[in-house]
Amino acid sequence: MKEIKNILICGAGMMGKNIGYVFASNPGFQVGMYDLYPTDVEAGIRTNTRQLLDKGVITEQELSDRLSRISFTNDIDSDLVKNADLVIEAVFEDMKIKRETFAKLEARCRPDTIFCTNSSVMSPSEISAELKHRERFVGTHFWNPGHLIPLVEVVKSDASSDEVAQTVMEVLRSVGKKPVLCKKDVPGFIANRMQHALWREAISIVENGIADAATVDEAVRYSFGLRLPQLGPMENADMVGTDLTY
Repeated sequence: MKEIKNILICGAGMMGKNIGYVFASNPGFQVGMYDLYPTDVEAGIRTNTRQLLDKGVITEQELSDRLSRISFTNDIDSDLVKNADLVIEAVFEDMKIKRETFAKLEARCRPDTIFCTNSSVMSPSEISAELKHRERFVGTHFWNPGHLIPLVEVVKSDASSDEVAQTVMEVLRSVGKKPVLCKKDVPGFIANRMQHALWREAISIVENGIADAATVDEAVRYSFGLRLPQLGPMENADMVGTDLTY
């Protein structure tokens, strides 16, 4: 696995700050954050983690240790950008902005720097289409709030190398995330496809007069919704019996 020490978060909004906080949990990482505009990263992270401090999930010392590993710049020619081993882009969900951002990064980062895009809906293949080194590009869909939800979907584009995808998976595991590999760049990736399938059926039940909206939500909350964190759909189907499921 390629050695990763310097992480760059490109985009210091709410999601970017949360992602920076996550990576700073690993003492072996130095986390740089870049944004076009001056940003008080420490204040933002403290705001986002206030409940964790209040509830005793983290201590003030632990938070201070993480913050000490995070540096901010609004200079794209900074060494924080040039020396990055892995970049996670967390700018606006706008294809033009994302493409322009990676074009600027590719002109400044090493050819072996791994590029990741944090998007829940946009195609990694499309975002990376104009890059020279497309094999080092993957999607990394952090679920919001990024510092609380364990899942990160690592999405291969039509050009991503297996080595890059596996390296990103290992890096995410090292900061306590639960990465899953989406082998094909499809709309919705993995979890959103299933979530939206449920939404479609829920809307159909209401539309066809089978039950009202409140009843649909109640039915989910007090049945399989409680079970899902421990019993996923494939395991449940196997437990019921695939013949009966069919």
